[in-house]
Amino acid sequence: MDAYLFSNFTRAVQAQIGSVESVKTKIDNAVNRIQTAAADSYDSISVYSINWAEDDTGGMQDCELFIETVSKLQPEAITSIQRSITHADWDTPLLGDITKFVESQISVKPRHLFILHYAGHAKGDSTFDHLIIVPKIGQLEEDSKSDDDPPVPKPVPKLEPHVNMSFIKDGLKTLCERSPGLDILLVMDCCCASVAGRGDRVMGARVELMAATSPKGISNSRLDGTTFTQHWCSSFDVLLSSGAAFTCHDIMNSINSDKELEQFPRSFVLREGWEVPITFRSNPGAIPTLPTALTTRTVIIAFHISENPEDGSMRLLVDFLNTSPLPMSVLAAIPVSSTLLLVQVPAFFQEFLGLPRIATVGR
Repeated sequence: MDAYLFSNFTRAVQAQIGSVESVKTKIDNAVNRIQTAAADSYDSISVYSINWAEDDTGGMQDCELFIETVSKLQPEAITSIQRSITHADWDTPLLGDITKFVESQISVKPRHLFILHYAGHAKGDSTFDHLIIVPKIGQLEEDSKSDDDPPVPKPVPKLEPHVNMSFIKDGLKTLCERSPGLDILLVMDCCCASVAGRGDRVMGARVELMAATSPKGISNSRLDGTTFTQHWCSSFDVLLSSGAAFTCHDIMNSINSDKELEQFPRSFVLREGWEVPITFRSNPGAIPTLPTALTTRTVIIAFHISENPEDGSMRLLVDFLNTSPLPMSVLAAIPVSSTLLLVQVPAFFQEFLGLPRIATVGR
């Protein structure tokens, strides 16, 4: 128990009184949604891989390699698009095209993993909410001249084509919030990608960003050697061939174990959804299971129910909760001219329902 017990108990008692049936329906619907969204199995996977048409780092080849690699996971259930964006593409239209693509996939198979991959340049002055990708990295260089030469007016910089990938990411997170069963992975092969993984969390979905860092924020390119995409795909192939389920953290550890890495000393994974890793399975037909990461922290929540604790309907509700496929247990059924039901549930379940938290149990 903790301080929440006293601060939230009054809120729980004063909550709107509901019937056994309405409470059971609410919990039942939440259980079904969570089981669907959290199971380590996908009905389908889609990949949207982008590079700039003017890219000078081999971005198109990296996109093709990425799609080819991920397609080995579930060849019959993967849909992919490789797109070379141009000056005509910018934030909102690109997000609209990506959203339409994802929605067309989840309308058929709602338990879906969407992977957005980018290979190319990003601006060095990108910030945590503005990861700006651009076709080329260019700087205005000063010509050597003597002191006697007349001053040369500096050229006026023109607005170069760019896309705010942080805006795209936030739009995808919004899509997750209204699409139960949709998980999203972003793989950014560009400079300064570390700034793109910070923002509001999304409850009810897994959202991950994977990228690489270096001392000056500079990622690799085919002009300089092996790219982050190539390292990612090589590690993915090795893990997939093992036959065991694996996560982006396993890919990260595989990449980071390479002693030959020089330009980006380590890769990283950031989660902005549930603290549950996206899991790749070479055997998608396996029976879905609820990841253990969802049960490591529990809380106590309250339902204020109109029926008396001794009513038959209340007894059925208590039995339902105690035998739920999610780990839940009834701690008390307190008569307060009705019933105040205290239930210990996984923390994510309480957040999903939006009910008052009475106490935290465990870590």
